[in-house]
Amino acid sequence: MSTRGGIGILVGPKGRDYRAVYIRSDAYPAYALLAIAGKTAERGDSYWVEELLHSGAELWTFLEHGNRCPYCGEEGVMAVNISGVIYGACIKGHELYEQWLERVRTDAEAGSSSARDILRSLEECGYPDPLRRMHDHANGEENSWDKLSADPLFIEWMWLFDIDEVLHVIAHAGVSRSLGKDCEPVPIEILGGSYIATSYNHCTYVHFEAARITKSDLLRLAEDPKLGQRYADELEGAADVMSIAVSAFLNASLKPSGAPLEDLPPFIPLETVLRIADDRITPPAAPGDLR
Repeated sequence: MSTRGGIGILVGPKGRDYRAVYIRSDAYPAYALLAIAGKTAERGDSYWVEELLHSGAELWTFLEHGNRCPYCGEEGVMAVNISGVIYGACIKGHELYEQWLERVRTDAEAGSSSARDILRSLEECGYPDPLRRMHDHANGEENSWDKLSADPLFIEWMWLFDIDEVLHVIAHAGVSRSLGKDCEPVPIEILGGSYIATSYNHCTYVHFEAARITKSDLLRLAEDPKLGQRYADELEGAADVMSIAVSAFLNASLKPSGAPLEDLPPFIPLETVLRIADDRITPPAAPGDLR
């Protein structure tokens, strides 16, 4: 499933902003959360996310290749403008990699010069495009975004660590009403407070907090795969209900605020989401409380 998302860290006073990079697919809890928990357990802390941000790589590429470009081997860059001919090289170690490699071999046998070049490069240096003929590079700063450049319509899930290594789980909600701007952040009023939304020509979307997971609970998810899967399922179900509640609220009461965007929190906090739902929603239990 091509569920897009982001991962990053909260920054600034009281976590009023964040830096995040892309998760190109499978950003939902059953996949992304368990991968994040596993990497945190492997490293013993969440500071590997800072390395990810510095590299600018998207999550799955980073977990497989670190901060090294999977197409040419250069360090500290993110691959962009990737030709479909070499794209499969980024999933080395996965069964789909063998399928991609078999297609390249078939094309080479059929006379494709680019396929023959890929096979030759893989044999010589282990990378399909060392001369960067079929991809470009960008650095981490160019490929990260913050609360004012987020795109909550398409970024369905975000996973943001704070300074105490608590993981804030962010989902999205929206309504088919526009505030008259196209893909621009706008302040909106919710229950007497102001929050950031993004207005499009045909709709308005927000990011909201669905859960907070402590480092100890994150490690518990990594230690017990069955518990991890149960928690991921509960989290996704709870977030779906929260999204419906937030969307219904916005549909009935979408109005702009005059507050400066820079002063606003980067997402609607969990406490406000529960107030929107009139406390009729139960957030997912902490992993350690599941039985």
